[in-house]
Amino acid sequence: MTAQVDAGPIVATESFAIPDDCDRLALDTTTFPALLNLLRRYTKPLADLSALLPRSTATWGNRRYTRKDFDALCRLHEDVSAAEFARRYRAVGEGPEHALTFTRFGRTFRLESQERGPVVRGGQPTD
Repeated sequence: MTAQVDAGPIVATESFAIPDDCDRLALDTTTFPALLNLLRRYTKPLADLSALLPRSTATWGNRRYTRKDFDALCRLHEDVSAAEFARRYRAVGEGPEHALTFTRFGRTFRLESQERGPVVRGGQPTD
């Protein structure tokens, strides 16, 4: 592990297909089984504290995304087009920790879900 985010050696990756019409919730649901596969593959190396973890040949990309970048994605301009709203809504979705917002008349408005279904994390409803 390194002090700089997304800069240390990569231990493992798990690739999977992402459908063209995938939204944030569908991506979260698809990612969870990939996470479990990684955990299954690396259970023994993670439990062996006497050895270093193996290293992947994968490398980090040049662009690092931060929480500040995600927050900027959630902020809509007053004149946002329907297409841009749909694109960002698909990327961000609705959740208790994040939502699309816009500022007008000196006030910030937050998109709240009209559906009152369960909160889902890792493809599973939370209690």
